[in-house]
Amino acid sequence: MIATIAFDWVEFFLRWLHVVAAIFWVGLALGFLRLNLTLKSTKADVWRAADDGVFRIARDMNIPAEAQPQIGWFRWEAYLVWLSGFALMVAIYFAKADLYLIDPAVLALESWQAILLVLMLLVVGWLGYDQLAKAPWSETARRVAVAIFLFALAFALTRMFSGRGAFLVFGAIIGTIMTANVAHYLVPNQRRMLEAIRTGVAPDEARFAVSRQRALHNNYLALPVLVLMLANHYPLAFASRFNWIIASLALVAGAAIRHFYVARHRGSGDLWWTWALAGAAGAAMVALSIFGAEKPQARAAAPKSAMDAIASVVAPRIGDVEDIVADRCVMCHARKPSWPGLAAPPKGVMLETRAQIAGRAKDIAAQAVWTRAMPPPGAHVPIGDDERRTLALWIASGAPAR
Repeated sequence: MIATIAFDWVEFFLRWLHVVAAIFWVGLALGFLRLNLTLKSTKADVWRAADDGVFRIARDMNIPAEAQPQIGWFRWEAYLVWLSGFALMVAIYFAKADLYLIDPAVLALESWQAILLVLMLLVVGWLGYDQLAKAPWSETARRVAVAIFLFALAFALTRMFSGRGAFLVFGAIIGTIMTANVAHYLVPNQRRMLEAIRTGVAPDEARFAVSRQRALHNNYLALPVLVLMLANHYPLAFASRFNWIIASLALVAGAAIRHFYVARHRGSGDLWWTWALAGAAGAAMVALSIFGAEKPQARAAAPKSAMDAIASVVAPRIGDVEDIVADRCVMCHARKPSWPGLAAPPKGVMLETRAQIAGRAKDIAAQAVWTRAMPPPGAHVPIGDDERRTLALWIASGAPAR
């Protein structure tokens, strides 16, 4: 019991560290890109007002010999985000791969196979992106190729893992790409640039171009990766039959929003069509979550007799619902869960009494009726279509507590 509680606190602090590091990294990266683009577009110094004064910011390639500019201002934030995120993935998705990562209905995997597959995909995702980003094409063609590559990855992942697991791994791949861009291109190129300036050698413009490209790619990927990580808590996104399209549209919407600000900082004007594209992508995500949701009423077999037909329109009793919840849900959603490794019910949701069940009718509808997110695909407590249909009819009748 003590070990389980300690593990929960470790998970909590890892999440806190992950979020805080991400705030620093993303915030600094977006702020620096804005400053850089503004300086280039105005061709003059930039003045910024702060709480304690007004600051003049200028771009200067003539660094005094005694000066020691800080390099890699985003380096440790980026590394900490990746390391804390990977630690969370190991602690939750690897440790409970059968519960969160594997869906036997999608692909029957052993836990070690699923873990190995994730590790391989992190490498493949980075290598595939890196090769496309270095391809001898125009930058527009490279961006299109990277987008298609990521869309294909989203599709493939939903054919390997559970919906929740696919979203998590997709976000981890994009996070790995962003961190690897920092480690392999941005920081090394900064060091080379400073060394060239100190020794009086003209900096390599080709390296500048690569750094600008990778920084801009990271900028466009920052918002989508946040959507993917948050979506793990919302089954309407990851449990939809169209989950890979929803994940792809998150890339489109996030990139469109960032493109608006990039164009604005460059002085290219306000591209309002980007907001229309982002809005359309968001609306499509919502629509796909609705049309892609499971409908056990429609999937249930047709009545075989007149009595069956009458029964199909009569609201189930709370006792019937209580029996289903006791068999399929209470092992986790109890004051003292019996599921190994759980010290407390997930999100504090308890379903041990009729009042608790009726009070959580909306959650049951979202998690067990419309999306099949619960019980988790790997929970080894399969729930049948007839049971989901019973829950759906009970909810449709107003979820009576008696």
